[in-house]
Amino acid sequence: MPQPHFLLVTFPAQGHINPTLQLAKRLIRIGALVTFMTTVYSRRRMTKVPTAQGLSFFSFSDGYDNGLQPGDD
Repeated sequence: MPQPHFLLVTFPAQGHINPTLQLAKRLIRIGALVTFMTTVYSRRRMTKVPTAQGLSFFSFSDGYDNGLQPGDD
């Protein structure tokens, strides 16, 4: 049986990122591969990025790569 691979895409807020990272760690413990995706800005702000065999990170642009600036609507 092939190794399962999960793609976890999270909303770019701390209350969403941390629980999703915990889910990723649990999936890895049962033998799955996990790709974790969040926005470019959120990925840059992550100070402690967990490293684990089977965990990879990718980011995507939501149009606010430098954060929300005054005047952005």
